[in-house]
Amino acid sequence: MADDLASTSLAQTSPYWRTLIDNGSVAVVWNSDLKPDPKDNSSLVMTYNNAGLFSKLGRVWVCWGDLRTEYVKEELLRSQLKSQSR
Repeated sequence: MADDLASTSLAQTSPYWRTLIDNGSVAVVWNSDLKPDPKDNSSLVMTYNNAGLFSKLGRVWVCWGDLRTEYVKEELLRSQLKSQSR
């Protein structure tokens, strides 16, 4: 999975990206049905922070398919991930 991202701009902008993915701190969700316009992907989870104090307290930093980022309750994240897997 991390090897797929190595050729993207992520590798150039963040020197620690691979470590965060490999150690499970950041989870990347591979969506096979992304639309060309990011606005059409606003309900899809792209990545989320899977570690840290806020995560332990039930709030998770999420990047949505329209590239919006926000803290959400863990229950909302789990529910969204479950609906995406169908």
